[in-house]
Amino acid sequence: MASRNARRLRALARVLRGEAAVTAATREALTALLQEAARALSAAGYDTSVLDARWPAWRSVVDAKVVPAIEDVFLSAFSESARGAIDPSVYATRHLEAVHSRLVGVSDGVFDSMRLALEEGRQLQEGIPSLAARVDALLADDERWTGRARTIARTEVISANNAGALASARATADLLGVEAGDVARQWLATGDGRTRETHAEADGHVVVGQD
Repeated sequence: MASRNARRLRALARVLRGEAAVTAATREALTALLQEAARALSAAGYDTSVLDARWPAWRSVVDAKVVPAIEDVFLSAFSESARGAIDPSVYATRHLEAVHSRLVGVSDGVFDSMRLALEEGRQLQEGIPSLAARVDALLADDERWTGRARTIARTEVISANNAGALASARATADLLGVEAGDVARQWLATGDGRTRETHAEADGHVVVGQD
């Protein structure tokens, strides 16, 4: 029990640190994307077709700050479970490629929000000043974008934490020559206010088989 509680606390601390770092980095990336899109719209007279190619600012911050913060969570979880000298880089790269693909698509949702706001304005026959005000209002909606960043962070950090632990278990089993079907896995519920009832009930249960 003591060992499980210690692992639970380390995992919770890792997740909380990761969520804070990824939320901050994602919020910064969203800000860069929104500002770049707003400049493009202004230059194009609020023609939303310019949004189709406007995401380099988002990608730049994602690559420089968001993905590395998620990588830290993956590597920490991997190291927590690893036995022996195992290079985690190939496992981390595989996970981060999927992360990058998901995060690149986030820009589409941002642009959809802008398109919708501007389409509503056009239907009301609003002029450029009113359309500009709609875009400014979106940029200023801190609660909306901070909430979006937090949701992305929670999803990606939990995914990275679980993926790191699973990859470590698989790598360790291979190193020791243990068949995947013989590996025992123990469910470890986080134990915070967001833990599902079914997950709390499964806490400590052991199953045999990696998959």
